[in-house]
Formats: sequence, C-alpha cells, structure tokens
Amino acid sequence: MANSNVERGIIVKICVENFVTYDHAIIKPGRNLNVIIGPNGTGKSTIVCAIVLGLGGKPKVIGRALHVGEYVKSGRQKGKIEIELKNPGKKNHIVTRTITSDGHTQWMLNGKHVSLKEVEQLTKSLNIQVDNLCQFLPQDKVQDFSKMNPQELLENTERSVGDPILLEYHTKLKEHRKRHIDLQEQLINKGNLLERQTQKYDRLKEIVGGIKERTAIKTKILNLKQKKAWLQYDQGRQQLMEAKQEWDAASKEQEKLREAMKPIDKDVTKITSRYSDAERAVNSQSKQLVTKARNLRNMIDQLLSYEEKIQERDKSLAAQIHAEVTRDQEIANAQQMKSKLENDLELITNEFGDEKSLVEKQQDILHRIENHRAFINKFASHVHRFKQEEDQIRSQIRVLEGELQSVKDVERQRLALLRQRSQDAYKAVVWLRENTDKFSRIIHEPMLIKINVKSAKYSKYFENIISNRDLCAFVCENKQDMNLLMQFLRDQEKLQINCVHSDPDKIINMNPNIPIENIAQYGFEYYLSSLVDAPQTILNYLVMNYRIHNIPVGNDSVENNAQNVPWAINCFYSRNKSYFVSQSKYTREKSTKMSTVAGNGSLSVILDTDKLNDIQQRLRLLVDRKTAVAQKVVAIEKKLEDAEKEMVELRAERGQCQHHIEQMKTVRSRIAMTTQRIDLLQAQRTSIEEIKETCKREIQAVVKAQVKVYKKYNEALEEYIETSKNGAHSKLEMKLLQRTLVAKTNEYREMKERCAAAERTVRKCEMELQPLRTEASRLREAAKVMTNGLEPQNKDFAKLNKAFSKLPNNIEDINDELKVSQAKVFCLGNNADGDNVLQEFEKVKVDVEELKQYIEAKTAEVHNINQEMENIRKKWIPPLQQLVEDIDKNFSSYLASLNCAGEVSITHGENIMDFEEYGLKIRVKFRDTDELQELTRTHQSGGERAVTTAIYMIALQELSTVPFRCVDEINQGMDAINERRIFELIVNITGKSNGSQYFLLTPKLLPALLYTETVTVHCVFNGPFVTSAKEFDMNEYCQELAYQNSEEQQ
Repeated sequence: MANSNVERGIIVKICVENFVTYDHAIIKPGRNLNVIIGPNGTGKSTIVCAIVLGLGGKPKVIGRALHVGEYVKSGRQKGKIEIELKNPGKKNHIVTRTITSDGHTQWMLNGKHVSLKEVEQLTKSLNIQVDNLCQFLPQDKVQDFSKMNPQELLENTERSVGDPILLEYHTKLKEHRKRHIDLQEQLINKGNLLERQTQKYDRLKEIVGGIKERTAIKTKILNLKQKKAWLQYDQGRQQLMEAKQEWDAASKEQEKLREAMKPIDKDVTKITSRYSDAERAVNSQSKQLVTKARNLRNMIDQLLSYEEKIQERDKSLAAQIHAEVTRDQEIANAQQMKSKLENDLELITNEFGDEKSLVEKQQDILHRIENHRAFINKFASHVHRFKQEEDQIRSQIRVLEGELQSVKDVERQRLALLRQRSQDAYKAVVWLRENTDKFSRIIHEPMLIKINVKSAKYSKYFENIISNRDLCAFVCENKQDMNLLMQFLRDQEKLQINCVHSDPDKIINMNPNIPIENIAQYGFEYYLSSLVDAPQTILNYLVMNYRIHNIPVGNDSVENNAQNVPWAINCFYSRNKSYFVSQSKYTREKSTKMSTVAGNGSLSVILDTDKLNDIQQRLRLLVDRKTAVAQKVVAIEKKLEDAEKEMVELRAERGQCQHHIEQMKTVRSRIAMTTQRIDLLQAQRTSIEEIKETCKREIQAVVKAQVKVYKKYNEALEEYIETSKNGAHSKLEMKLLQRTLVAKTNEYREMKERCAAAERTVRKCEMELQPLRTEASRLREAAKVMTNGLEPQNKDFAKLNKAFSKLPNNIEDINDELKVSQAKVFCLGNNADGDNVLQEFEKVKVDVEELKQYIEAKTAEVHNINQEMENIRKKWIPPLQQLVEDIDKNFSSYLASLNCAGEVSITHGENIMDFEEYGLKIRVKFRDTDELQELTRTHQSGGERAVTTAIYMIALQELSTVPFRCVDEINQGMDAINERRIFELIVNITGKSNGSQYFLLTPKLLPALLYTETVTVHCVFNGPFVTSAKEFDMNEYCQELAYQNSEEQQ
C-alpha cells in the first residue's frame, strides 16, 4: 500500500505536438533518474516547459515567455501537451492541454473536457507542485533558488517535503500572529481613549449640577415664549376677521353698481350704432361731392386748353409766314456749303489719289501684313517648342540633380545614423574633422561611416557579424595616435568612445582558404570580403578579427546542403539564415547552430557608384542639349525682332490709307446731306394765302369742341348742387345723434367712476387683508415652531395648556415674567453651552461604558489567541525541528562527501512569536580556511551556488513524498570534480526503490560517469533531418538491438 502511494503521480509518458520547436515528440521517462542531454537549442528545456504547462503551471514559473500562446510553434495555430501519470491499481491519469496561438486553453482529463480547477485538484492530490523551487527548478529559475530569503525557503521546503499539516500550522500561526498584533494595537488605542474619556467624564460631572437648575428656568422661559406666541396669533387672527367683514361689504356695493351700469351701456351701444350709420352716409355724400367737383374742374381745364390751342394756332400762322419769307436765304446758304465741300474733295483726291487706288494700296499692305504675321507665328511656334524642350531638359536636370544629391547624401545619412546610435561617437567625429592636424597618420572615422556594402541586400550579413562596438569605433593606423585620441576625447572631451588599431603596412592574405568555385555546388556565391568597399586599414581589421574573407554567402540552396559544407568553414550564410559550427570541449563533436539573419539597419545606407556614374553621364548630355536649344532660341528671337519692326511700319502705312479713305467718305456724305437739304427746302415752298386758310379751318374745329364741353359742364353743376343739399341734411341728423350720445356717455362715465371707487375700496381691503392674513399665518407658524409643531387642537397640546395655566394671561404680564426669569438665568452664570455640556456628559458616560466592554471582550480574545498560538506552536515546532534536523543531517553529510561543510537551521526574530520571521538558513563553506557563510548571491560563486542548490535538493529526496523532481542545467558553473560527485550522488539517491522520479537536464556530461540500471539517458536531437517520433520508437529499437546481440552470442 505504501509502495503504491510512492508510485502515484510518476510521469509515464509525455507527448507534445506543435510545441515550441517540436512538430511531434514522445518522451517515455524511466522510473528513477532521467538524464536529458542534448546541444543548446535542441529542445531540452522544452520538455520541462511541457511538464509545467501540461500540469497546470503558469508561464511565469518557467521564467521565459509571459503568455502561454507564445509556446505554440511558430506558424501553427495550436499546440498540444499530453502527460500520462501513474495510478497504481487503476487506469493511469492522462492530462491533455490544447493551446491556441492566441492564448486560449482547452483541458481534458482521461478523455473528458474539464476545467483548470479540476486539473489543479488532481495535481494537489498527487502532491505535484510545479511552482515550488524545492521540487521543480527550471533552467531560468536556477539562479532564483539562491535569491530566496529564509522565509521563502522554509515555506517551499514545508510544501515540498514536510507533512502538509506543517504548512497549515505555519499559515495559521502567521494569521493568528497578525490578528494578535492588530488586537494589541486596538487595545492600546482603546485604553488610551478610555483614560481620556474617564478624565473628561469626571470633569463634566461637576458642571452638570448647576446646569440642571439653569435648565429648569430656561424651560419656564420657553413656556412663556410659547404662550406669548399663541396669544400674539389670537390677536392677529381677530384683526384678520374684522378686515374680512369690511371687504365683504365693499364687494357687495361694487356688484350693485355693475348691475345698474348694464342698461346704460346698452343705450350707448345702440346710439353709437345709429351715429356710425349717419357718419357713413355723410362720408359717402362728401366723397360724391369731391368726385363731382373734380369733374367740374376737369371740364374747366378742358375749356381753358381749347383757348390755348386757338392762341397756339395764331402763333403758328405768324411763324409759317415768317418761314416762307426766310426760305430763299437758307437755300442759297446750302448751295454755297455744297460748293465748298466739293472743292475739298477735289483737293484730297489730287494729293493722295482717288478712293479706288487707296483701297488697292490698302489691300496690298494687308497682304504683306498677313505674310509677315505668318512668318512671325511660324518662328514664334519654333521658339515656344524650343522653350518647352528647354523646360523639359531643365526639369530632367533638376530630377537628376536631386537623385545625385540623394546618392551623394549617404555620408550625411550615415552621420545621422551614427548620432542616433552613439551621441558621443558623433561628437567625436565632428571634433576629429576639425583636429586632423594633431595626429601623425590617418585616423579613420567609425566603420559605420566608412564601410560601403556593395548592395543593401548584403548589409544584414555584416550587421549580424560585426559588433556594434566595432561599428562605432575609430580605426587608428598608429598606436601613439590612438592613445592621443583617447586622451583628447575621453579625458578632455568626456566622451565615451572606442578605438581599435590596424596596421595598414602589415601584409595580410585576403584570399579565402577555399576558393568560391570549390563550394559553389552547395549554393555559395560570394565571400563577405568581396561584397564590401572600405579603406584598406579597415579591411585588414575586418579580415583579421572577423575573417570575412573565409565567410561565404549563398542562396537558399545552402539550407538544403548545410550538413555537407566542409568543416573548415565554421561560419556561413544562406539567403536568410546564419550557420555557426562549434566543437564540444568534452566530446570533440561538432554541432551547428542555425538562426535567422535579421539586420538592424546600421549598414543599410550605401553609396551606389554605378548609379552615381550613370546619373553624372546623363546630366552632362542634358546640359549639352540645353545649351544647343538655348542658342537656337536666341537666333530665332533675333529674326522675330526684325519681323516685328517691319510689321509696325506696315501697320502705320495701312492706318494712313484708312484715314484718307475715311476722310473722303466723310466729305462725300456731307455733300449728299447738303444736296438733300436743298431739295427738301425747294419741295416745302407754300403760298401765304394757303397757310391762312388752313389755320382758319383748324380754329373753327376747336371752337365746336369747346361748345360741347360747355353743355356737359352745366349738367354736372346741377348734380353737384343737389348732392350738396342732401349732405347738409345728413350732417344735421348726425349732430343730433352726437348730442344724445354725449349725454348717455356722461351718465355711463359717472356710473363707471362710482363703480371704480367701489373697486378701489375692495382692492384697498384686499391689500389690507393680505398682510393681515400673512401675519396671522406667520404668527401661527411661529407659534407652532415654538411648540414643536403642536396646535391647540392636538391632544399632546394638553401638556402645554397645563403649563400655560400657571402663567399670566396677557402679553404684558408675560413680558414682565420673562424679564424676571432671564435675570435669574443670568445670575446663575452665562453658560451658553450648557445644553451641549449635558449632551456631551451623557455621550461620554455611554462611551466610557462601551469602551470598558470592548476592552474586556478584546482582552479575552487576545488571551484566547495567545492560548491557541501556543497550542499550535507546540504542535508545529517539534516536527519542524525534526524535519530540519533530517535535512541538515543529509545536507551536511552530502557536503562532507565533497570535502565541504554546511548546515541547515531554523532562524527566527527576537520574539519567538513572530512567526513571519521564521525561516531556513543555509550556511556552507567550500574551503577549510573559510567560515560557514549564509548562502547568498554575493558570498558564493555561481558554481558554489549551483553545488549548494543541488545538494539541498538531494537532501530533500529521502524526505520527499512528491512523485517527481526536476532540475534544469544545475551543473552550469560547476568544476569537473564537483560535477562528477554531484552526478554520482544523484545516481545513488535516485536508485532507491522508494525515491521520487528525477529529471536532470544538461547540455553536456563528463566522460566516464557512473551509470546504473536505474538511470535512463534521453538524447535530444532536433532539426530537419531527424526522424519523426511517429516513425521511430526508441524502445522497439533497443529491444531489436538486444535481440540481435543475443542471436550473435548464440
């Protein structure tokens, strides 16, 4: 039964898919010690990660990636971990965890979906603690073991090898101690508060006696004020009732007057209506009179216009007669003007030619102008075309100059990059450029500026191999110059810079050990030395220190032939990956480390010389073309200038011709107009008798029309007189109605004034009533306030009536009594805060009693906690001391076997009840001359801490009840002797039948180590040529080998 408990939880099998570096792998660990060995990067620690994450551990326990999704193999969507745990007598437990790349997890237990809590319950029942460094020590947490303080070490040890009740006791003791401290602090605070409150109670007790007498008198004063308030309310209410009666009488009088006004108002309305009708009739008749008067005036105006027409005809007759008398003179003057114009036309024709010849000359000039214009347009188009060509060439030159500047701007970009990487190095370059005369030989600026990779695609290889320190370092050809430069920059300028020395005169073989033609079959194309341009001094340094002449670079074929590359080449590159070949110091075996090449941009700024020469050649051709085009433009513009001058002369000549033609046309037009005037004057001749007869007929026609108008005027005048009579009658009727209306209106106004007087009386009563009502309400509310909301009709008011019966019944007597009572209060002392003192006294009294009860209860609770802590401590200390003694016995004996010494002891603070201070102290010494020193990061070396950690975990082995332990690369830093002793010790301890399963991960093992049947060695290989676990089973292979050996022996 005991043996089955030991076997519970032991790992039977681990299976991973798409996990970190593995596509698929199966690990079948042995029962006892499992040594997992393999080169760095092959996936040893991945097995540890699988155990932690597969059994519910958090990523922070491993100390690598923080998110579980990062453990899924790159490029895959999900990964899986499956761990089989032994369960004697029953079916083994199989825990499966599926992880997606975005961090989601799915748990399964024995094929059923479960939650993380159920998995944690299982691991807890099996005593698996993947977060306990005493049981599980991953590679990245080995150094954390020595960082644990004594308290953490004790707690982890209790959890790992102690009885679970020990940790439970320890936890309870810490909780009780914390509660005990809190209660003590509370008791001290409450005790101090009780002392202060007791003193205050005694002080107030003396003051309370006088205050009570004064309080009784103040109560009487309050009753006096209350009764006075209700008496004042009764007086106010009486005044309000009288005012209300006066308001009722005024309202009745107002209503009576309003009834008397109604018949008068009806009469006024009726008379007003009749008056309006009469007024409308008068207005209508007035409008008719105005219209008829306007017609009469129009007729008079028409008669007067006829008189004016007669007078105008008389004047016209006189004017026509005078015109006939002067017409002969006008004809003579017109003929004289015609002769003058004809003479002017003849003079113009004789001087400039006739109009036809001028038109012909003008047409000839226009033809010449058109020819010149076509000539000018032709050359102008040539100029425009050449200028466009010149602009295009100029634009192309600007573009090329920009490209040239961009290509030449490499140095500025590199300086900016250097300034970004190292501000001090940049300042040093600026200083050096100003002080080159201080040095005997050339000092090369940092390689980051001087190295020019022939193509940007190759820069990542140099960035990958050349250290950032060297890229920012100055290269000196003379050691004395280097020392002088360091003195100037570091000591004087206070700049942190690096310098290296390279002798340019030293003869260095730049040829590779293996010609590139001999390794081209593996996909190699160049050596790094052929891909870079730099000063010879810098090239010498790179060849000597980085052997760039022996580092080949190839295409993707290199990845497929990596294992076939000659071993003499220990560093090479494919298109995107780097390969470094190393040899083990122990086994002399070689291993290849592969990683992805990623540049950092340090050397990506390169000078393209081919592009620079091409741009300069193109620029020269464009400048020549531009010069030729400019010369053509100048020649054509000279011709255009001459043509423009001729065009101006032709336009001036054409203008003169046009002026003469227009002048001839103007003279001819004036001659024609004069001839027409003469003909018109001749045609308009008339006799004076005919003129007189025509005028007489026109005057007679006007007189006939005037007589007709006179008849219409007489008829309209009669209608106007009749309408005027009717209007006068209507006006008289309107005046009578107006007098009646005035009388009735006066009577109505008198009644209205009486009504208004009555209304004013009502408003006056209302105005007087409102303040009285408000005052009565205010007095009532004030009285209620004085009596705490009680009114005489309330039942509780009977107590006040009983007090009021003993007091005076009028306000004057009450005032006198108030003065007497207030005087008594004054004589008893002016303690204005008496009520507060009484309240405070009662409050302090209650507080003192509550504090006494609280302190009594908490004191009893402290006593109970002390008693319980003592009981638990008695149960906890003996087994804990026994456990530590057992650990110390194992620990010291194991260290003694290594010729070292050590001890493990319990430590605590000055107060043995401070259980938070309890811890485990590990003290060791590795030399006879040393004293025992506590294990810390500062007292011991890394190897000594590793030995101590291993011995302590081995010391826990025999005391352990955990299914397995795991230690990753604990032998790092150990010397060969201690590493061998530790290994043999682990083999002996784990070989016992009742021991825990053990996992020891290491990248190396010493030769000729001791192995037993209980040791299982797992060799981890990883890479593209490793056979899949699905196709190869190690157990079957070993069985087959064993069978073959037995067959051969037979």
